[in-house]
Amino acid sequence: MQTQELEYVFTKFAGGNVEMDGRQFTKTIKDAGLVDKTFTTTDVDIIFAKAKDKSHRKITFAQFEKALGLVATKRNDPKDKIITAVQNTGGPKF
Repeated sequence: MQTQELEYVFTKFAGGNVEMDGRQFTKTIKDAGLVDKTFTTTDVDIIFAKAKDKSHRKITFAQFEKALGLVATKRNDPKDKIITAVQNTGGPKF
């Protein structure tokens, strides 16, 4: 049940909400260990902007899944690898 696990992690990072803002999305990607010298937080911000609706400031779970696909493309990694990295966080690290 990969989708259920991913949705659980999404909800944890979104603070229990059904939508996630850019700060929460960046934390998700950072905590998953996906940010490095070739894939920066600026790239994460650009991907978030592409995934959300123009008039909104947050993304839904479906848009989050789309954003993870964009992360995979930008990092030149399989989407499953990105999803696994995010799922393995289990939620935010403080």
